[in-house]
Amino acid sequence: MSITFTRTREQFARMVLRKMKVLASGGSDVSADMDIVYEALDLRLKEMHRRGTFWRKVEERGVGFAVGTVISASTTGDILFPIAMTLKDGSADEPVSIVGILEWNGISNKTETGTPTRALWNGGAEFLFHPIPTASASGTLIYQRITDDTSAGTAPDIEVSMLRWMKTSWPMTWRTIFIRTKRRSRGSRGKRRLRRDGSGSWGTSTRLCPR
Repeated sequence: MSITFTRTREQFARMVLRKMKVLASGGSDVSADMDIVYEALDLRLKEMHRRGTFWRKVEERGVGFAVGTVISASTTGDILFPIAMTLKDGSADEPVSIVGILEWNGISNKTETGTPTRALWNGGAEFLFHPIPTASASGTLIYQRITDDTSAGTAPDIEVSMLRWMKTSWPMTWRTIFIRTKRRSRGSRGKRRLRRDGSGSWGTSTRLCPR
């Protein structure tokens, strides 16, 4: 008995669009509609990963970086959250505690120099060190990287057991994105009509995507 069951990104997008009644059964794909779902899928998976809710295909990585005699150093730009850091002091790798903003703000003398014992992730690739290094060194950062974007012809990072929930629950979020995008792009395809508002002036309303 086989329990392997997957859906590619394109198949999943069609499931969602049919659920939203945007794509009729057996109908042709509209690339703009598919792109909206791809974007929403990538954003939601990254959000779930950031919250620690779910991830499968994201691995820990290590990256080396150079530390100079200044307060900050640049590491890598694909950090979701840092895990551990060491700096090489001679031949030994010394641990550096990665602290949060509250502990960092509690440091009274941020211009103190010496061997760094604490580091603050400042977003992006930047880390701030305390004390400020007195000599150049090399460091190693272990971190959780941002999950890859989905790609054509491959299955998104979704467990089989989650496919139905994703298809059923997410259209409430996607629908808002879809309607707003349709409002901007539908143009002449929209059915426009004139109406009078309460003050007697003329306005314009547009029928959006199918419901």
